[in-house]
Amino acid sequence: MIFYFLSSILLIYLAFPNYFNPYGFWPLALIFAVPLFFVLEGRSLPQRVLLGTLFGLIFYALLVQWLIPYSLLGYILFVLVLTIQPVLFAALYRSSGRLVDILYIPALWVASEYLRTLLLGGFSWNLGHSQTFNIYGLQIANLFGSWGISFVLILINYCLYCLIRKFENRKIYAAVLVAVIVFVAGYGILSIPSASVTKSVDTFDVCAVQSNIDSRQKVNPDFIPHHVAHQIALSQSCLTKKKPDLIIWPETAIASDFIQDPGMKDQMLKFVRAAGVPVLVGAALWKGEGNQNSAVLLLPDGHIRAVYHKRYLVPFSEYMPSGGTWPAVSQLFHLKDFHFIPGRRSPLFSLANYKFGVAICSEDTIGFFFRQFSKYGAGFAVVLLNDGWFRHNAALVIHGQNAIMHAVENRLPIVRVANTGWTSFIDPYGRVKSNQEPWFNSKAVVTYKIHPHFEKTLFQRIGDIFAVFCCVFVIIFRMAQFATRPSSSMAIDDEGLP
Repeated sequence: MIFYFLSSILLIYLAFPNYFNPYGFWPLALIFAVPLFFVLEGRSLPQRVLLGTLFGLIFYALLVQWLIPYSLLGYILFVLVLTIQPVLFAALYRSSGRLVDILYIPALWVASEYLRTLLLGGFSWNLGHSQTFNIYGLQIANLFGSWGISFVLILINYCLYCLIRKFENRKIYAAVLVAVIVFVAGYGILSIPSASVTKSVDTFDVCAVQSNIDSRQKVNPDFIPHHVAHQIALSQSCLTKKKPDLIIWPETAIASDFIQDPGMKDQMLKFVRAAGVPVLVGAALWKGEGNQNSAVLLLPDGHIRAVYHKRYLVPFSEYMPSGGTWPAVSQLFHLKDFHFIPGRRSPLFSLANYKFGVAICSEDTIGFFFRQFSKYGAGFAVVLLNDGWFRHNAALVIHGQNAIMHAVENRLPIVRVANTGWTSFIDPYGRVKSNQEPWFNSKAVVTYKIHPHFEKTLFQRIGDIFAVFCCVFVIIFRMAQFATRPSSSMAIDDEGLP
């Protein structure tokens, strides 16, 4: 059983972006849980909890090990919180060979993912994200979100397990397996238009500036004026041919409040006026008690059109939680250079008759952000980020998988602009255009032609209802099972398994 257990961990690790392949081997997610089901079969509740804990700790410790140089404390806590999901799944797992389990097992997986998302305040990275490079399998996300993909993956795994296990009704399991694969593949093929078909004849051109400024040096006040001049020089490449509709600089491209610095503000406005193009720039603006991680839209007429302050900050990275314990703990771990305070609103920006949403870095893990953008009329979204802290391409792609998923869920084009990392454009069907590898330690100035998209998807309308339904189904199923369980079985086995 140890071999099966480790095999399951290795398969799911390799399905995501990993040390061996920064894009991952997504087909492995179709079979990773089969050996896990064999390991969990017939185990008592304490044994399943232990197995779920070990599975989560080992898998996530491997998957996000690139976080260690950035924040050791953040890495440890992140792994522990992520492990909640496999623990919940293993604790409530049951497989008696009855047909109803073909719904219960996938629903349980989705329910455990959703509960973890609630605990993490909306952080929605889950098993379904492993399929972001499975272009056809990805398309059902516009129906039920990443939850639907997670459900399908576990359903396929469980059908394979039942066929190998030789449960009764094998023909039904085989039929369900074939039907699911045909439906998902067929829906994907029919959903994606040919390259020559577009939803809009108009384009909105954005020029993304990847400035490749060292993350440590960027926050040094003595170097900030040089960094501003460096990015202005890079941005001149945006103007050599047809002028874009918008120039975008990455997260904290200016690591200070340039609006309150007369010299730096004049320098920026002079550049924007000369360019004749609006500029969206990431900055660390000051608000009384602390900095705010902000995006500022400057217009050629010298006005500031809009400002957005990041709402969802990362604990132990962008701020230290309050309380008497954390200041002492923070002395033992790697501290960041800012203690940001959160913003309160998520307005849409508007230019050239188009609206667009803005998210900053980790906010692209918050699914409802992008549903709101689409709901209120955004034709595309922009994500500003700085992944220069992460020195492995797998980390960049794992981060980027969030934007790919949200683009498909809402049929919303997304532009990601990084200081150094995976600057890219994602169309409404999850197809990615990016700057060329290597993404690290390289400057890049890339212009993307966006066809603003305004399709209202089922997922945009219903949100996480599918995940909520899975939770309700699991609760009702467990209550019904408990109500019908013979009292004598409780003394033998908590599940009444054979």
